Formats: sequence, structure tokens, C-alpha cells
Amino acid sequence: MKASSRVTILALLLSFWLPAYAHHVAVIVAPENHVNNVTTPQLARMLRTEDKRWETGRSIMIVLSRQTPASLEILERLCRLPKGSAKAFIAAHKDSIALANTDEDVMFIVQGTPGAVGMVDVRDVSGRVKVLKVDGKLPLEQGYLPH
Repeated sequence: MKASSRVTILALLLSFWLPAYAHHVAVIVAPENHVNNVTTPQLARMLRTEDKRWETGRSIMIVLSRQTPASLEILERLCRLPKGSAKAFIAAHKDSIALANTDEDVMFIVQGTPGAVGMVDVRDVSGRVKVLKVDGKLPLEQGYLPH
């Protein structure tokens, strides 16, 4: 067997063994937001639009990305929605939930909207936003959000 074939086979085997981080989502807020940690039940209440204000009195605005299907899956799971119904739920709550085209758009909106909370692919997070801990854990830690 050639060395290049062995390397290819080894790379394939490692890709199945290593965790797939492509679907990991980070919950983000504006840097000046005082919150550093939320619980899964708190996040679920925000997503269901039951909690409409932060403790400071600022309105909560949820911002999700069409580019990150995992955020829509998390919305469905935490809101106990039927599979594939996230976009209809968002349309019915357009005063509290916005659907942006890209993760970059989500971060831009969240950065400029102090009460906004968004979900983006963890690989796209920049220093312009603050990543929230969920249940005391950061993205890529075991138990961070249902994924």
C-alpha cells in the first residue's frame, strides 16, 4: 500500500473518531450585556418569548441565522416544536425573533442591539460579541446546549 493511501485512510478514520464540531452553536449577546450565564430553562423561556425582558428592563430580541440549521433545531427542541416548524414559529413571533441571512449578520445585529441574544456557529464567533455560558458551560464543552 502506498504511503499516500495510508495517509488518506488514516485521515478518514480520524475524521470518524474525532467529534464533529461543525454543528456546535454559541449563544451570544452584546459585550455590554451584564449576563454571563443562562440556564437551559431560561434560554427556552426566552426562545418561546415568555421572558421578554432582561433584569435590567431591556427587551430581549432573539436573532438566529438561516446559515446555521443547528440553531433552528435548538429552537425546535427547547420550544418543543414539531421538526421543521422553526421558520413558521419565527414568522409568528417576528416582533421578538429575527432570522438573519448569515452568522455575520447575527453578530452585527447582536453587537448593535444591547438586549439581543443570538445563536451562531461556534467557528464564526468574533470578539465583537460575548459568548454566554449555558448551565455554566461554554461551547464545545460536554453538555453545552442540546446538540
